[in-house]
Amino acid sequence: MSIRDGSVYGWLPVAVADELGHGAVMPIRVHSDEVVLWRGESGEPHALDAYCAHLGHHLGYGGRVCGEDVRCFYHGWTWSPQGTNTDVPYDRRPYKGRRLGIWSVAERAGLIYLWHPGDADTTAPGLPAPELPLSGTDFVLRTDVAADPRLIVEHLVDPVTLGAFLQARPARSDVTARTDSRIVVHHEFAERAPVDVEVHAGATVVVMTDAWSLMIAVCPVSAGNSRVWAAVEATCAGADQRKRQVHAAVDRGLELAARMVYVPVPQGEGADIVDTYRQWAGAERASPAGVSARPT
Repeated sequence: MSIRDGSVYGWLPVAVADELGHGAVMPIRVHSDEVVLWRGESGEPHALDAYCAHLGHHLGYGGRVCGEDVRCFYHGWTWSPQGTNTDVPYDRRPYKGRRLGIWSVAERAGLIYLWHPGDADTTAPGLPAPELPLSGTDFVLRTDVAADPRLIVEHLVDPVTLGAFLQARPARSDVTARTDSRIVVHHEFAERAPVDVEVHAGATVVVMTDAWSLMIAVCPVSAGNSRVWAAVEATCAGADQRKRQVHAAVDRGLELAARMVYVPVPQGEGADIVDTYRQWAGAERASPAGVSARPT
């Protein structure tokens, strides 16, 4: 995910996969765009621009699945995953000239992602997923917060903010891996074991400690507003209590993010790491391989 001059592009998490059962239809809002998301009878998720090209009804409300297509609740116009009109119940043939914009969809690590092309005709790159065996039941935190999504991700990359989260004093931070789809920051602290933070294309962050792993996914819903999912895996003694502690800390961090603004040029300790992350995030647009982006 990258945000420049108010334009968002990249893979964005939009739903927990387990919440979209076979034949389910769901309205989605992603950076002020309205989308209908559904799972066809094959089990594959699909997404289109939300408003029926007949009279503008939102397909996510009352729509139903017919095979792999989605049918409008209002007058029954039916749309394929390719955005074409396939059926009009009261007419002899579909309207071939009517189309809806399509969205590239990926299902990874218990979440469903959409590719947002931003203000350019970009191609959706492949989406490598964090290797955590997560399901919908693992995402015990889902919340909307009035905060810039960049703040939420960067707070886990920044050693000073992460140190406050862990109640530990940062000692050293280095970028240890960087590809088009993933960047890893290794943090060392004076009072505790090191922590690795992975940020994946798709605004998904994995924080790995010696006792637990935290996965956070962030979607910009509209300007200055984010939807956040969080899941914790704990391997230490008292795992359930540790999970509750981590989620409580995430809640506190989101409350703080809601009281902050995005600073374009960070300064002070940890600024170099944040700047390196921002340079990486801005490179998502350049990935060459993948599937076609949503057409205009």
